[in-house]
Amino acid sequence: MTTLTVTNSTFLGRVSLDFNQQYNAIIGGRGSGKSTLLEYLRWGFCDQPAESLDSDMAPVQATRRKLISNTLLKVEGEVHVTFVLNGVEHIVKRDSKTPEVSLKVGDGNFASVTEQEIRNLLPIQAYSQKQLSSVGVRLEELRRFVELPVRQSLDRIRSDIRDIEAKIRVSYVELIRKEEIEKEISKYNLEIDSLTGQVDSLRKGLKGLSTGDQETITQKLSSITRS
Repeated sequence: MTTLTVTNSTFLGRVSLDFNQQYNAIIGGRGSGKSTLLEYLRWGFCDQPAESLDSDMAPVQATRRKLISNTLLKVEGEVHVTFVLNGVEHIVKRDSKTPEVSLKVGDGNFASVTEQEIRNLLPIQAYSQKQLSSVGVRLEELRRFVELPVRQSLDRIRSDIRDIEAKIRVSYVELIRKEEIEKEISKYNLEIDSLTGQVDSLRKGLKGLSTGDQETITQKLSSITRS
């Protein structure tokens, strides 16, 4: 994360902050806007807490929505957050007037994306002090806390599982077909053995055959056996 820019706000006006790669701290007195800046950052990155009907969480979420509405929407403010992934600059732009989120990658143009796509790119997790005390006791929030940093790995694992399931289904169909073919081969072998025995019996029962006729019968029998 390199830059946070707020085009306009009722409380702070226009703001532009540069971040250090190592460590950052926002220092100020009570009511100076520390929490507001952090909330703009959280909103810019589309951080979304797990949905819950928990009465302890409802006021926090309502306060967040109210902050954006009162300080940005009234002056049509935008939040731009710049971050670098693998050497490539990304810029997220959120407009308080619309629910749309835009993303610029490298030298490309801004394109409309979803909040989930932003979270997939850079899955941050922002908590207020009140929220931190509830993370360990709320299952959905705890799951979000654990899974979000490894979401891409989990998605790859799920994709691999689906691929393996498809291969197993194909292999099962091939196995069933192989068993059917083996049954057919066994059936035909029995028929061949039966016919061979019948031919031998008939040949033994025939009298007065010439040598040429016997050779012809032997050749036919050999041909049937090979088939």
